[in-house]
Amino acid sequence: MQTSVELMLACSQFHVKIRLPELHVLNVNASRAIILEGRIVVDDAPNLPHAVCLLFALIYDLNLDYTKTIRETFCPEGISVVGRCAVIPDPLPGNTVSYSCHGMEGRYVNVVRSGRTAHLTLCEVEVYETENLAFKGTPTHSSTFNDWDAENAIDGLRYGPDTGSFCSATTSESNPWWRLDLLDYYDISTVIITARPGCCEDQTNGAEIRIGNSLDNNGNNNPRCAVTSGFLLGYTISYSCHGMVGRYVNVVISGSTSALALCEVEVHGKFLGHRNKYFLRLKFSSSGDVAAESDKILHQLQSALASHISDFNLSWTQLPEEEEEQTEESTHTLKLD
Repeated sequence: MQTSVELMLACSQFHVKIRLPELHVLNVNASRAIILEGRIVVDDAPNLPHAVCLLFALIYDLNLDYTKTIRETFCPEGISVVGRCAVIPDPLPGNTVSYSCHGMEGRYVNVVRSGRTAHLTLCEVEVYETENLAFKGTPTHSSTFNDWDAENAIDGLRYGPDTGSFCSATTSESNPWWRLDLLDYYDISTVIITARPGCCEDQTNGAEIRIGNSLDNNGNNNPRCAVTSGFLLGYTISYSCHGMVGRYVNVVISGSTSALALCEVEVHGKFLGHRNKYFLRLKFSSSGDVAAESDKILHQLQSALASHISDFNLSWTQLPEEEEEQTEESTHTLKLD
């Protein structure tokens, strides 16, 4: 069958009527096929509207003539004909901005300045199979230098006009650390860290990246993915963690007195699914330091359970506190994930 189709396109602010000459549609296995310049290019379109939408997508991708005023066009059945992920605003010099494409599929990634004569300059384009998990998490660190909050390390800005507005930093202290709670359990493939651009690359070099499910020693005892090195001012370096599993991502400078500065921490991986949680109520009496006894009990239970359970996290729902008037036995609750 050969036909000409008149199609009404509903756009965000107006309607555009376009006549498509000689759209070739063939029946192929009870579906529709599109012939472009004499060749079958699509053979599985389920109906005519779908075929027309796909034709527009092909015209756009092949840079053939199309209506320049169409920017956001959707055909029947919710089919997007323009595979646009985002529009980049005017960035600040040296700024890095992340965009989520919400699982768009494709072989080619294009960056184009349409409808104008201009240069296109890109210092780096990074494409990831998964979104930046850091945006879902809750950060904290061992201390805060001025207003260099822990949240600044996951604000999506590697660089900005004022270093303190987009970097996190601790005060100078022994074993400074930064931790990200992903709030669930992930198979982590990559951690990307950006150092300060203005000074002090030593505040990022030599830090350990640790991933796991334990909060022992504030999470700094979890298995190690890598040790940072090679940072110059403003550098961004990617570390492969080869599918380490965990809820917590820590960055810690161990064994020295220093500040820890992180301008951006990005985490990529796959969601492992929600885990069951169990609660265990314990009664114990102690004449010594309650905090020390609590850590000792956790360690003993971890060791005992490790021979039976391969992947679990044991923590207090509320840390035991010493009371002014202690009864002979105190009751506390443990949570087992």
